[in-house]
Amino acid sequence: MQINEYVLLLAIIFIGLIFVGSIINLVFTRRLLVHFKGQKVEIKARFQIEATTNERTFKMTLTNKNINDIKLIDFGIIYNKSEYSVYKSYMLEHDIDIDSKILIEPNENIEFMFNYTDLKQILLNVLNDRRKVKRIKIFATSKSGKESIKNAKDVRKNIVRKFKEELLIEKNEKKMIESEKRLELKKKKAEKARVNKNIRQEKRSQLRAKINNKGQKFIESVKNIFKKKKVEVKVQEQVKEKEKENEKEQKKESE
Repeated sequence: MQINEYVLLLAIIFIGLIFVGSIINLVFTRRLLVHFKGQKVEIKARFQIEATTNERTFKMTLTNKNINDIKLIDFGIIYNKSEYSVYKSYMLEHDIDIDSKILIEPNENIEFMFNYTDLKQILLNVLNDRRKVKRIKIFATSKSGKESIKNAKDVRKNIVRKFKEELLIEKNEKKMIESEKRLELKKKKAEKARVNKNIRQEKRSQLRAKINNKGQKFIESVKNIFKKKKVEVKVQEQVKEKEKENEKEQKKESE
């Protein structure tokens, strides 16, 4: 009874080992087939900062880890469900005939680089919103129709950080401009108030001068009137005195 149990256990273990070996063999075979016949490329996307110039650069690397050559017909960026191909740009940059294909030999790679300004322009042309950056992907398509796609997480993370810095700087600049405008408006109001005050003071001075002038003229006219009356009274008195003297002389003559 015990012997039969041991035999059954060994049989189960043997079958299990065969099953596991079959799976390992299948996986290994598939990986080997992919390695020999695969047409997909390995994609890497990095966001680099040059230490000396502080220039920000996005670098796309396409590597062929198969034993066969891979001919590419397109590669570039996918953003907000829109593709931006850099295939022709790469061909022109490396002086490759536009009618031919880009060839990547086994264990070789090709690289394409954007500076930050160019990448920013590409993204904003697709979706003009720096407050919300969507997923950035890199794609490459081989002549056989195999397409490789990879999320560029590092690139997106740095783009988000840079966009936030720019938006914060623009916000602070806007606040500064508004503050300068308010200060300028305040200065203009103060200057206008000063000018109006000077105008009012000038008008009051002119009015006082006018009043003083009229008052002086009135006083002079009153004085002239009094002088005239005094002269008239004096003349009358002189006339009366002369009349009296004439009367006295007439009396003397009559006596």
